[in-house]
Amino acid sequence: MIVIRSLFKEPLLHFLAMGVSLFLLYTALQGDSPSLDSQRVIVDRERLLGYLQTRAKAFDANRFQQQLDAMPLAQRQRLIDDYVREEVLYREATALQLDKNDTVARQRLIQQMRYLTQSFISAGLTFTEAELHAYQADHADRYTEPAKVTFTHVFFSTETRPLSEAQALAQQQLSELNQQRIPFHQAMAHGERFLYHRNYVNKDAEFIASHFGDAL
Repeated sequence: MIVIRSLFKEPLLHFLAMGVSLFLLYTALQGDSPSLDSQRVIVDRERLLGYLQTRAKAFDANRFQQQLDAMPLAQRQRLIDDYVREEVLYREATALQLDKNDTVARQRLIQQMRYLTQSFISAGLTFTEAELHAYQADHADRYTEPAKVTFTHVFFSTETRPLSEAQALAQQQLSELNQQRIPFHQAMAHGERFLYHRNYVNKDAEFIASHFGDAL
C-alpha cells in the first residue's frame, strides 16, 4: 500500500494521466469535427459542366462541352474560382442550417426545380420551322398584340373660336415647331390646355379613341 501511495504522488504519473486525458478529449472532439473530405472542394470537368448549365439555366451537354473546351485559360480559371466560392458559401450556409425552415430558400429550390423541368421538357421537343409557322398561324390570336403609337400634340380649342380658325392656328404652329425643331418633351409649352395628356407613349387605338374619338 505504501508503494502504491508513493506512486500516486509521483509527478510523472500525474503528467502521464493528464496526457492520456487530453488525448481522449481531443479524440472525442475530433469525431464531431468536419472530416478532411468535407473541407476539400473538388473541381473536375463534370462539375464545371453542371455549373455552367445551372448558371445559364439551360441544359445542353454537347453545347456546353464545346464551350468549356474553347474557353481560354483565364476565363476557365475565373469559372473555377466562382464555382469554389459558391460551393464554400453553400457549405457554410448549410452548416449554419440556413436551408432549414427558410421560406426564401424554399422558394429558390422550387424555382430551380421549375427551371430544371422546363429545360428537360424543352430539350425533348423538336419542331421544324414549318411546324412552328403553322402553329403560330393557327393560334395567331394568342400572339398578336395591338398596334401601339407614340406622339405628342399641340391643342387649339374650337369652343372659343370657329373650327376654321382653330385649324389655321394649328397649321401655323405646326410649321413653326417643325422649323424650330422643338423636341418631343417641350410640346407642353405650346398651344392650349387639353383635358387629357399632351404626350402619348406606346398607346393602343382603343386608348387613343377614348381621348380623341374614333376618327383619329
